Amino acid sequence: MTTYIGLLRAVNLGGYNRIGMADLREFLTRLGLQDVKTLLQSGNFVGRSDVRSSSELERLVEGAAAKQLGLTTDVLVRSDTEWKTLIAKTLAQVIHCYPTQAAAIRQAGDAYNRSRLTPLLKTISRRWLAWARRGR
Repeated sequence: MTTYIGLLRAVNLGGYNRIGMADLREFLTRLGLQDVKTLLQSGNFVGRSDVRSSSELERLVEGAAAKQLGLTTDVLVRSDTEWKTLIAKTLAQVIHCYPTQAAAIRQAGDAYNRSRLTPLLKTISRRWLAWARRGR
């Protein structure tokens, strides 16, 4: 059984996408996760599952959250090993010698999002950014 760490984006912010952590734990348990733990009111969770991949669990949680809980939010799920690798790679690229935790997490998220872009979207994004920079 693999341990997974998940982040639900923009939950419990200013009355938007509100969910109690006890409800989130119960929901994730019904989806088949075991030993589910949550952190404060953040929407972050840790649990164990037998699913084949983190992307499979990510799709499962995101789809079920929308249908069963009415939460329309992005979900990021990675195994504990994937998180360790991602953080190690990201922290190695941090320019500031003592990065804040928020900066390290933001950079890890940015690195993940860059890896999700298709080659066409990368090309379009680069061209748009180059155009936007010239316009300043």
